[in-house]
Amino acid sequence: MNAITPLSEKYQTIIKSLHSQFNNYEVPIVTITKRSKTEVGTIFERINNTGTDLTTLDLMVAWTWSEEFHLQEKITELLELLEGKQFSKLPQKTILQCLSAVLQKSTSTKAILALDPKQVHDQFEGLSASMERAIDFLSTQLNATEDFLPHVQQLIPLTYFFSTVNAASDKQITWLKQWFWKTTFSRRYAAQTDEKMDSDIELFDQFLSGNGEGLGKYAYTVTGPQLVKQTFTRSSPLVRGFLLLLAQNRPLDLVSCGVVDLGRALSEFNSKEYHHIFPRAYLKKRAFPSDRINSLCNFCFLTADSNKKISNRSPSDYFTELIPQDRLADVLDSNLMPLSKDVYEKNDFDEFLNRRSQRILDFLDKQLL
Repeated sequence: MNAITPLSEKYQTIIKSLHSQFNNYEVPIVTITKRSKTEVGTIFERINNTGTDLTTLDLMVAWTWSEEFHLQEKITELLELLEGKQFSKLPQKTILQCLSAVLQKSTSTKAILALDPKQVHDQFEGLSASMERAIDFLSTQLNATEDFLPHVQQLIPLTYFFSTVNAASDKQITWLKQWFWKTTFSRRYAAQTDEKMDSDIELFDQFLSGNGEGLGKYAYTVTGPQLVKQTFTRSSPLVRGFLLLLAQNRPLDLVSCGVVDLGRALSEFNSKEYHHIFPRAYLKKRAFPSDRINSLCNFCFLTADSNKKISNRSPSDYFTELIPQDRLADVLDSNLMPLSKDVYEKNDFDEFLNRRSQRILDFLDKQLL
């Protein structure tokens, strides 16, 4: 019995039309022969714009599979391992780029697809150890967590570096930190990131041989006006970089004058740990636009308790009433804030932003010495 017979004529017509569309749909097929897996992968990436969303990882999982090794499972295990180091949300492609950096000294898709399956099998455990050492460097030397890493690309050449050495020398640590700050406060990874990371790997080879001259080609590009214009948002590498830079100066809480708990403040991007130095409500009453109120230069680390005490009070008020005057200079200096009292006594917000942006750049320069 025809399954659609009990249905009304209207629905029978719709079903027949739908059935016809499925039956007569033409599936495009491209047959590729006598091509290497690298060529197949490149062709696939170029033509697969609207079809099944197969990624470079999908291709690598297929090409490296064996009964003893499953790349996707290995990556999942690695991310679980890195969870304890607060780096469990890394993009899977980043892990492939780290692997390719270690094995090929290149992070391009072409280099990834050219990886030898046996090498991947044999070296994956070593990759895990190299990434752990790279993340330990970011954590111990720069207070960086996954949420506060300015550019995920920075992890990749660092993984290459620590695949070669278990620990960096004092001189190498200095070079690596200078590289980190220069790449953080520039637009180095805004475009052609594979080429830039491959170039970083070449630089790190120089570091490994005891030569840091290549750093001369790197420079930060951010300016004072750009810092002032930048709004405080999690998505900005500049904001994450600023918070890490401020952390290097062991900032003091504005009210208690105690050293800020950076582990808590940098564990995640939690708005309760940051404070408008010129309070938002105070500036709104003075008709400042939102983007200027939320300028990166108007923020510092602060506990929720101190934030409540300051509330919407003007700087001329709370700087006198809440901050112990014998600690004022230390508090200002530790937070990279202007040291002259006049800017706070006059509640001069525009001048404050300009002076603070310069203090930030001056402190950045010190990290590059």
